[in-house]
Amino acid sequence: MSIGMNIIKVGRVSAVDAAQLRIRATFPDRDHLVSGWLQLIMPPISLDEHAAIRMPNVGQTVLCVFLGNGLETGYWLGVIE
Repeated sequence: MSIGMNIIKVGRVSAVDAAQLRIRATFPDRDHLVSGWLQLIMPPISLDEHAAIRMPNVGQTVLCVFLGNGLETGYWLGVIE
């Protein structure tokens, strides 16, 4: 994948690591290739002790962004409902 190409992708969650706020995703348009671990991009807000981050379930659709060097280095932005 070259820079500027396929940097923002829609994928399906294939694994969840809730403790680290990260997921792996597969991409049907890329022969179901699996990403590396993707960290959550969080808004710059203060979360109190009662706040919870809802992690996606395996199979849910997510929006991902990559740094242009393949599917290894990237982030997930949120769930597409």
